[in-house]
Amino acid sequence: MVIDTPGVIPPEEVKDEALLIIKGAIDPSKLEDPVLPAVKLIMRIKSFNPKAFMDRYGVDSEDPMELLELIGRKRGLLLKGGKVNIRGAAIAVIKDWILGKLTYYYRPGVVGNA
Repeated sequence: MVIDTPGVIPPEEVKDEALLIIKGAIDPSKLEDPVLPAVKLIMRIKSFNPKAFMDRYGVDSEDPMELLELIGRKRGLLLKGGKVNIRGAAIAVIKDWILGKLTYYYRPGVVGNA
C-alpha cells in the first residue's frame, strides 16, 4: 500500500536539502545553491540506474560535476564566454527528477546510497 502525504512533514523541519529534493518537497529554483543537492541526487540515481543520464540527456560521466557540465552544455545553458551555467544545469536535473523524466527503480528491501 502506498500513501501520499504531502505537507505532513513541513520542509522547514527537514535540514537535509538533498532529502527534500529526492522527495520532491522543495522548488529547486528557490535553493540558494542547488549544486550539492543535485550532486547527491545524481549519485543516488546512478547507483540504481547507471544509464539514466545517457538515456535522458545522451551524456554520461562518473563524476557528478562533469556530468552537470555535460548536461548544461547539451541543453545550451551557457553564460557569457561560453562557460556552462552549472547552477542552471543542477536545477534542470532536479526538475527532471521531480517531473519523472529521470528515474530509477529498486526492489523493496534493497538499500541504496542516500
